[in-house]
Amino acid sequence: MKYITKDILDVDDFLNLEKIKKPHDNHIHVKTVYNFKNELKISYINYIFFAKKYRLKDLPVNSRIKIADKKSFIEHYENPKKFSDFIDKFRHDNRSGFCYMCGALSAGTLDHLLPKDEYPDFSFFSKNLIPSCECNQNKKKNISSGLNPHFYQECDNELYYLDININGITNNQISYTFEIKVKKNFSNNFNELIEYHLNNHILKFSDIENYMKNQCGRILNNPIQALSIRKKITKSQLIEKVEDLYFIAKNEAGSPNRWDAVLYRGLLKRSVISYIFNEIHKQYP
Repeated sequence: MKYITKDILDVDDFLNLEKIKKPHDNHIHVKTVYNFKNELKISYINYIFFAKKYRLKDLPVNSRIKIADKKSFIEHYENPKKFSDFIDKFRHDNRSGFCYMCGALSAGTLDHLLPKDEYPDFSFFSKNLIPSCECNQNKKKNISSGLNPHFYQECDNELYYLDININGITNNQISYTFEIKVKKNFSNNFNELIEYHLNNHILKFSDIENYMKNQCGRILNNPIQALSIRKKITKSQLIEKVEDLYFIAKNEAGSPNRWDAVLYRGLLKRSVISYIFNEIHKQYP
């Protein structure tokens, strides 16, 4: 999750609608958009209102647009004219590096927060387009979350943390448990929103749990190899090394909410870093 600032995308959707003129050719999709400009404006206003009130999942469907030919709105997204050419640029600039919806290490596409098949009137609305990975495609028609990173500056803060607990060694394998938790440093409404987003989008439609399980196991079972430890180090040096890995992951994404950044923060828990240090100390006493 990451706040989409005007430096990332600065588009006036209402102005773009005003630029749409009645076509004199056979562009049926443009004609449909032109004929429904007033309804589209009302839909956009409702979208912004509900998004800012943490209730995007409760957004009402525009009845007139619903009975219109939705293919025209979707075709307008897929075949944009100059007034919506921001779509290709936004997709190109954010093709990789970070999923704004779940925190994955890459975003393969530009996708719709509200599915375009269910909400065709928002198919080319900039505030409904999010750089994302397969998590957003996996949700299909589900409106899995009201969290829209276009509207919440809080998304640039640490939203989640990894709580790792070391249980001991069994058959030469580390026994541990972990849980992804919400950092409740915000208003009650926003805390509820990110809790809902975690349970109904991240954990349901992304592979974050398997990723965290595999990475935790890799590091805890062989920290020397996983952290590239080549000589004896102090606990302070170990903490500094893990902190460096966290800052690298955070800076690459421009967000503390990418999975690998959350993972490294979790390793800094006192009991976990002590365990890792003791394992390294066995090799480099």
